Amino acid sequence: MKKFYLSLLSLISVFTAGAQSFSNPGMETWHINVAGSFTPQIVTAPNSWSGMDSTIIALGQYFSHMLSLGIADSAWQTQLYKDSGANAHGGMYAAKIVTKNQDTLGVFPGILTNAVVHIPITISGPGTPYFTGGTAVRDSLIDTVSAWVKYTPASSTDSGTFTVSALKNILGIDSVIGSGVKTIGATSGWIHVSCVVSYPDPQITPDTIRVNFSSSMGGPGSAVNSTMWVDDITMHGKLPPISVKEVANDNSIVVYPNPATNNIYVGGLKTDNATIKMYSVDGKNVVSQTVNNNSTISLKSLSNGTYFYEVTSETGVSLKKGTVSVAK
Repeated sequence: MKKFYLSLLSLISVFTAGAQSFSNPGMETWHINVAGSFTPQIVTAPNSWSGMDSTIIALGQYFSHMLSLGIADSAWQTQLYKDSGANAHGGMYAAKIVTKNQDTLGVFPGILTNAVVHIPITISGPGTPYFTGGTAVRDSLIDTVSAWVKYTPASSTDSGTFTVSALKNILGIDSVIGSGVKTIGATSGWIHVSCVVSYPDPQITPDTIRVNFSSSMGGPGSAVNSTMWVDDITMHGKLPPISVKEVANDNSIVVYPNPATNNIYVGGLKTDNATIKMYSVDGKNVVSQTVNNNSTISLKSLSNGTYFYEVTSETGVSLKKGTVSVAK
């Protein structure tokens, strides 16, 4: 019976964790928008994916006119295109991203992402871009994201990048709990590439996967006209590791006070030489200490914020999991 149960669990893992997918992974459906309020330009993007074209064109024209910079509206260019024929791997279309010279922004890589791109407006001009959102996932560790790509760098010093962030919303904040980076060099045609996602704590599963493709590495090595084609993006996951030693949360064990300032205490332990480990929201192990009943754990080295903790017995049995807030 136990063997049957483990086989069934393994089968469930394949079907529940491995079956998740991106929306419009083959770049087959697209939409058209207009960007720029002074000299409107047509921009296009795959449904459920985006670049930075609309944002760069709109803000570039706006600041150029408002600050009387004298930059022609045409200086702000599109960088994400729909391609077809031999430049599509599967189906009819693929996404093409191209590095361009975006005037005062300098040599800027083309971007393809399943997130939403934001550029804050400051008194001195555009701020640092950041991303929100992504593709929702559930109940699994997404350990690999793969795609078919083709890459033609405009110089031997340039390369493309493929990054994946696994996120979990913690107290209203998207926190990175896993990540992966893949560098893409020149190719002679389509190749299948995979970005492996690493998790500092594989027990914490993401609720969002964010993917970014870039036609250049960024910085002085980037070259105008470096071009990347992207198609047929997939993800694969697995259930988080299940320990046969793990038990349900022991309600007699308490970690207090919460919120805490300089110290916390562990009470209600029925075993000696237990261990408490604490993790920051980005998965970094910040505390690891052997504890007995009513032991003191110093938090003086920790910054304000929310931390995950797990208490385990001397033999590795998980006794208690939770979060604690540090507010000094």
